[in-house]
Amino acid sequence: MRKLVILGAFMAATPALALNFSVGTVLGSSMQEVTKSLTDMGYEIRKSEMEDGLIEAYFIGGGEKGDVYVDAATGKVVRLKMR
Repeated sequence: MRKLVILGAFMAATPALALNFSVGTVLGSSMQEVTKSLTDMGYEIRKSEMEDGLIEAYFIGGGEKGDVYVDAATGKVVRLKMR
């Protein structure tokens, strides 16, 4: 029983390492909407820019770091690159 309590406490204190989104997830069709969506999920946005019809956002959070590319026309994630 004691082992279960210790394991439960460890799991509660460990941040989740799974992404809250994937390719196809709708984050928004403007840079502000994408930034807000990612911030609301607990990620910190380091940089965002618009290039070739894609919103690119560079994020960190939960032990993860990556780039997300969102189609500005649909608001959907079209590419996700983890570092």
